[in-house]
Amino acid sequence: MIQIGRMRATAAVVVLAGATLAGCRQGAGPDTTALPSCLVPNKPVALAIGARSNSPTQVLSTAVTNVLTSAVDAYQTITLVRLDGKPTVVFSQALTPGANSQLTKVAKDTYVNNLNRVLQGPAQPTTDIRAQAPQADVLDALAEAASTVPAGGDVIVMDSGLQTTEPLDFRTGLLSDDPSSIVDYLRQAGELPPLQGRHVYFVGLGWTASPQPVLSISDRNKVVQIWEQIA
Repeated sequence: MIQIGRMRATAAVVVLAGATLAGCRQGAGPDTTALPSCLVPNKPVALAIGARSNSPTQVLSTAVTNVLTSAVDAYQTITLVRLDGKPTVVFSQALTPGANSQLTKVAKDTYVNNLNRVLQGPAQPTTDIRAQAPQADVLDALAEAASTVPAGGDVIVMDSGLQTTEPLDFRTGLLSDDPSSIVDYLRQAGELPPLQGRHVYFVGLGWTASPQPVLSISDRNKVVQIWEQIA
């Protein structure tokens, strides 16, 4: 199942709360009513983030935060993929429970702090979620994220979707082409990511930031249609 969300352009970054800060009892999950209908709680999650120029600042919505929190509480693996010209996994871990409830709370706080540190952009290039390689390969980031979760897991892509590398370089006039023709070409070239059984959620498709020009409503809708059909 696929769903599209709009990215919020803001300078703040919403992060997860640890067990002590949240005051949650062990085993309590998030309020899943805020989850997008295409995502499921308590499953492995892969989140590909395009923290780069020409895209609005990435903000974790309540829905995405709830999905991540649900995965943490269920001891499922969370994977973060840096979306740039060479998509890379910068975090992939699951919370390991402690021998008792107190040790589990400590382990959760440590785990969430480490996850938040990556989301906020650390100084080390190997774990920095911010773009390191020129250009943007959204297709490969989607494939990388999907490869880290089993069927039934959640895949979230936060990016404008405006890829700048082959075989889906939007700078070559793709927005004037038919989405079905684009997907047919990718299929014949063997470039479609294997997403069978995954729940896919896009955030921010078609939304840009200065100095890139703002897309028209028609062009934003075309970007959405292309990625819907790819997924």
